[in-house]
Amino acid sequence: MSEVRARAHVVDGVVVNIIMAGPEVGVENGYLADADEAVIGDLHDPETGFARPPAPAPLPAELIALAADLRWQTEVGGMGWRGWPVHTDRQSQTKVLAEHVAVTSGNRVDGEPWKFADGLFRPLANADVQELALAVREHVRASFAIEAAVAADIEAGVIVTREAVEAAFTAPEPEPEPEPEPEPVPDPE
Repeated sequence: MSEVRARAHVVDGVVVNIIMAGPEVGVENGYLADADEAVIGDLHDPETGFARPPAPAPLPAELIALAADLRWQTEVGGMGWRGWPVHTDRQSQTKVLAEHVAVTSGNRVDGEPWKFADGLFRPLANADVQELALAVREHVRASFAIEAAVAADIEAGVIVTREAVEAAFTAPEPEPEPEPEPEPVPDPE
């Protein structure tokens, strides 16, 4: 008596069915192979055995959604400023902007403390607050710029994998160009 066991029906290298059969059973199309852990849709090579097929390429809409999610994570994930950690979640962005407005309207006392993401309060001059607000704005702007560039590359067919989208967001954030030193003003004589 032959041993009845799970066998994969393979056609053109792809498992199309799993049947219970002995070794004497044949098929018109393709061949049978001991199935072990095979599932329908697996690839089969008589030399190497069964393998899962590669994942299908993601759709452009999936990649664009991934880019949007990674931009959001980058935007609200915080940043460093002068070696200090700064929250950049949406609420913190609003607080930095409000502090900037307080400086420009003359309502902020120079040197008032600011609480950083490490929980420590540090006194900031009004000029520092304005610089911090611009740094946070640049962080947010850069996050959106990466997303826009990635979306354009997806639409152009340059970026076609999740890994390429992720790589665009793991690249170090470019440092803003330093502003040139102002020209010294000659002393009036």
